[in-house]
Amino acid sequence: MTTWLTKELTLDLLAITIDGLNKAFNAISGDAPSTPLSVLEPKHPADEPQQPAPVPEAEQHPADPQPAVPAAPAEAPETAPESTTDLPMVHVGAPTADELHAQAQTLLRTISMDEGAAWITGVLFPKYGVQSLTAVQPGQLPALVEDVQAHIDEKATA
Repeated sequence: MTTWLTKELTLDLLAITIDGLNKAFNAISGDAPSTPLSVLEPKHPADEPQQPAPVPEAEQHPADPQPAVPAAPAEAPETAPESTTDLPMVHVGAPTADELHAQAQTLLRTISMDEGAAWITGVLFPKYGVQSLTAVQPGQLPALVEDVQAHIDEKATA
């Protein structure tokens, strides 16, 4: 019996899923994408070092110099948008290999969920002489993304 789900495809699908879940977690928690999970895990109260209580201002030495309060600016600075997660990414140059790889993962996930992996393993990967997305050379990624997008567009119009 021949199966279409190979070890490499399974690993690729797992990597795609994990990457998507990490991105969703980061988007929900509002953390930077590079934040390691160990930083986000809750600490036990016994593990946290005891910090001394802050000294009230009345007990501070009056001879301590007080920091100068900056004068209010004449013009209010422009405010940045609160969240940039809803804004499209703007690239000055060509996308990086990591960005193309992530885009290819997303597109392949879409195809896999919509129609299965037959086209991916039977047409796309053999065209590039690989058996998994991780084996695609960075120089081949732009063409692969174009081929995958063309396939999705073709299926959408059919």
